[in-house]
Amino acid sequence: MSVARENLSPEAHYTIVCFYLALMTAECLILAGASGETIVEGPFATNTLFLEMLKAATARPVRGHVSNSTGTSIGAALLAASPGGRTAPILQDTATPMFLSKMSAYASAWRKAIEQIPAL
Repeated sequence: MSVARENLSPEAHYTIVCFYLALMTAECLILAGASGETIVEGPFATNTLFLEMLKAATARPVRGHVSNSTGTSIGAALLAASPGGRTAPILQDTATPMFLSKMSAYASAWRKAIEQIPAL
């Protein structure tokens, strides 16, 4: 289903963009062979829609790490740190199980639709 941008509310457009970015991030994580908890650092760390769709699309725990520093430097430090060595707060999951179930279904439908696109 295709809807012209001008027919979307600002909220709907924002949600679509957040979901798309989360789904593309999930695909990149799959290609990279990622496993375990995903820690999101930087501007997306407080984007609840992005975090929840990423969790639904990867079926793994996702946490937004909030700090006063740049995402790149703290993200690199988190990769090197032990799980017990975190000092900045980690955001907790906020989505209800029913909402996550619907987001997972959306992610599956999105992947099926992508598979139908002919290769270039």
